[in-house]
Amino acid sequence: MDKRIKLRNKGFINEDGAYVLYWMQHTQRIHDNGSLIYAINEANRLDKPLKVLFVISKTFPEGADRHYHFMLEGLRDLKNNFEKLGIDFTVVLGRFLEDIPPFLNKAALLVMDKAYTRELRALRQHLVKKAKSLLVVEVENDLAVPVETASNKLEYAARTIRKKLWKALENRSEFLKREPVENRSDSHADILDASLETIIEHCDINHSVKKSDRFTGGESEALRRFEAYVAQKINHYAHSNDPGKFLTSELSPYLHFAQLSPMHMLKTIEKGMNKGTIDKDAGEAFLEQLIVRRELAYNFVYYHKDGYDAFDKMTVEWAYKTMEVHKDDEKTVLYSKKTLENAQTDDTYWNACMREMVDTGYMHNYMRMYWGKQIIKWSPSFEEAYKRIKHFNNLYFIDGRDPNSFAGVAWCFGRHDRAFQETKLLGKLRPMTSGGIKRKFDMDPYIKRYLKK
Repeated sequence: MDKRIKLRNKGFINEDGAYVLYWMQHTQRIHDNGSLIYAINEANRLDKPLKVLFVISKTFPEGADRHYHFMLEGLRDLKNNFEKLGIDFTVVLGRFLEDIPPFLNKAALLVMDKAYTRELRALRQHLVKKAKSLLVVEVENDLAVPVETASNKLEYAARTIRKKLWKALENRSEFLKREPVENRSDSHADILDASLETIIEHCDINHSVKKSDRFTGGESEALRRFEAYVAQKINHYAHSNDPGKFLTSELSPYLHFAQLSPMHMLKTIEKGMNKGTIDKDAGEAFLEQLIVRRELAYNFVYYHKDGYDAFDKMTVEWAYKTMEVHKDDEKTVLYSKKTLENAQTDDTYWNACMREMVDTGYMHNYMRMYWGKQIIKWSPSFEEAYKRIKHFNNLYFIDGRDPNSFAGVAWCFGRHDRAFQETKLLGKLRPMTSGGIKRKFDMDPYIKRYLKK
């Protein structure tokens, strides 16, 4: 059996079931979706229709209008594409554990995608119990290498997982081509015909953070943006750290909601490098981030599930020791949480990236690192800094509450990094300064874009 496919129980196929049920939650796309392919194959084999179920949860930890609007745009895109395929796309507004179990009663089997964060893994465990004797199959779609195939333990840094990932990719298997649906059926996703704002109003989430005008959600938009990036920007990857050049891919929101497949991205870039249309160094540098750094983050939340978002557990021993030594360093500049949120510090570079985050739901990759380091310097304690960084990250970023985000926050405090020469306030944590940014980059274009007068 493919390593991405896992039987979650010792259940059986219900031959009298009315349909094969695919509960879609993490993988919100059609192309390169192994769960969908597996479900279609089983539906055809059993001569039954396929029902793809999506539950818009009325509540979600730290969810906001911005996250929901992006996701709902993606669901509308899916609705149109499922209708063309003749697949019943059923969308309900409710709660996972209340609204999924009734569909199990008429299912021949349950197929679901894999989750990595603590709450969503626990949700799947609850549903396996609810399924009782019904067969439950989990398919992993959203990493190039399945997380348990890449490693069976918490990895220390990129250098300890890199070879494992590339070795696994040398022998990777491909999902079968998606077959036509033999038993076509109508969708039950009428809720998506309502205005997205109306749907969001019924959700118990943070309504103060509004949608981003910079991003439109959906698989079609994700593919369009990726194709444009490959055609126009990837060969300039060596300069992508420069905030003023605007050369980042801006694809993290689409990867967060799995509206874009990392395997599709990998294959496209490998093909481009082989043809010579993508510079080899640029392609390899991009894949280092997509494969090694991203999947290291997933390893972090998967194998450190009780500590990836807790201050006293999220980083490593040397980092805690240096923070203990420097916890009482005198700070000449302290900002309140509100001052930070309003981007009213004396640091123009920091204010610009905070405005980018609050206004658009995104921040230039290099500035994310600088942003977090400054918050540590400006907060009353390391623990308070951690709380602030995580809060802003999860609330404003479209890709917040993501393995990459949790790992990125922990990186500010030494996780997946090394000790540096000791400095005041940060100790041996990696330092980043406004002077360093000024020496490296022309920041005027970035500042002008986000600090509008």
